[in-house]
Amino acid sequence: MREKLEEAFEELKRVDHLIYVSLKYTRTTDVLKNVIDRMITTAECMMNAVGEHAKNTGKARTLAIQPMMKCKELKRLYPDDKILNEFFEFYILLKTLSKAEYNSINEYRRHVTLIAQLDEGEYHVHIDKVTEFYKKLKNYFDYIKSLL
Repeated sequence: MREKLEEAFEELKRVDHLIYVSLKYTRTTDVLKNVIDRMITTAECMMNAVGEHAKNTGKARTLAIQPMMKCKELKRLYPDDKILNEFFEFYILLKTLSKAEYNSINEYRRHVTLIAQLDEGEYHVHIDKVTEFYKKLKNYFDYIKSLL
């Protein structure tokens, strides 16, 4: 459990670097996409830590290997924990954004935007939005760390 949190912390540092260094100088949708993918990896490490905690406390015997299935099982195991459920929804949003078809506008400029084509419509991801995502992810990390 501790190793998974350490791994998530290392991934958070990589996301931080992508946002505050790479994205600052590159400003392309490829970097935005990489940030989202790194956030997914970080969230999966955090979910693995929560999963191990559920096993250790006896809430679950086994959990699915696939991240989306594990997410749904953990949502079912922790129905009363509002923050954890927000985290699982956030993870699902990141996965959806990563898999969606996308276009870009304002490449190489401050307002570079990745426009993901979701079932609900277009979803715009820009530097400010991805920074907001990063701050959310850090807050979820701190909450999960304190929970475990």
